[in-house]
Amino acid sequence: MRVCLASNEVAPFVGGGLATYIFEMSRALVTAGHEVHVLTSPFEGLHARGEAALPGVRFHTVDINAGKAALPGAYYSHSSRYSMATLEAL
Repeated sequence: MRVCLASNEVAPFVGGGLATYIFEMSRALVTAGHEVHVLTSPFEGLHARGEAALPGVRFHTVDINAGKAALPGAYYSHSSRYSMATLEAL
């Protein structure tokens, strides 16, 4: 199965809550033999640190400064803007 988990938080870059869930679920899915992609914020060192912590997981970033997400004044909140950027990344 090919799985993409989308979250603006992922361990080891953010601790607790959703970040831990994404980390553990990614690891469990890879261990079960699935292809796992994580779509997240552009953390510094994402690919190197992420792949070291979660071997076999492929990391992709959300760019809120590109495409429709970058339209000035188009969104009422950062969450809405981030959601549009996530949609475009998918």
